Amino acid sequence: YTVMSDVAGVEIAAAMSALSAGLRAGVPTLLYCKAGKDRTGVVSAMTLSICGVSDEEIVKDYALSDGLESQLDQKGSIGASVNPEGLDRSAFEGAPAHVMEAF
Repeated sequence: YTVMSDVAGVEIAAAMSALSAGLRAGVPTLLYCKAGKDRTGVVSAMTLSICGVSDEEIVKDYALSDGLESQLDQKGSIGASVNPEGLDRSAFEGAPAHVMEAF
């Protein structure tokens, strides 16, 4: 997921900024995405880490998404529409724990 800073760094920074603004304003803030696994997973992991959640719990939470992408692809919710130029989507298939452990 270290490639995320190259591919979606601006979006990730904007999401973290929005979450921070909501916190400062004392208002609830919702974080969501079509699949909620890659960019949203990175933002969620960063937010959980800032809140003091252990790396082990973050990895377990992330791994709950493993296997859901194929179900979403079958429903036409995601797929080729989410594919920045030059990005190998196969690297983002599934949500195995080792991916978040490396992040």
